[in-house]
Amino acid sequence: MCVPAMRVWWLVMVVVLGTQESLGSRVLMLTPIAFKSHTIFYRALDKALVEHGHEVTQVLPFNNSAASGVRKVVLPLPNINDVMSSVFNDGTIGFMKFSSKVQSEICMAALTSDEFIEIRKQQFDVVLLSEWLCYG
Repeated sequence: MCVPAMRVWWLVMVVVLGTQESLGSRVLMLTPIAFKSHTIFYRALDKALVEHGHEVTQVLPFNNSAASGVRKVVLPLPNINDVMSSVFNDGTIGFMKFSSKVQSEICMAALTSDEFIEIRKQQFDVVLLSEWLCYG
């Protein structure tokens, strides 16, 4: 049975934030394919995690104004906003083909970047993945 994405996010929120007694965890947020508008959600999530004593590392393709106390790792990737700016001119099918291709390329670049390889060597208690991470 497929669980809708929103239910998964609520489950993550309950598990990570649900107990005040929990010790601070090391949290890795992987968001290498993110539109700037999506970072509003991530900013709220990383702020809440830091406020609850967690150590947060966020991997993203551009420098954003993350919450204070969040370690940011900016990958040298093309900004999805720039890449996708004209894709809607080709209609829905063109968008889907291009979107899948771009996501795969950005995903491969992210997973093979020196910055990400260094992150993989570290230990984290929880990993939160973007809904756009490498499913194409």
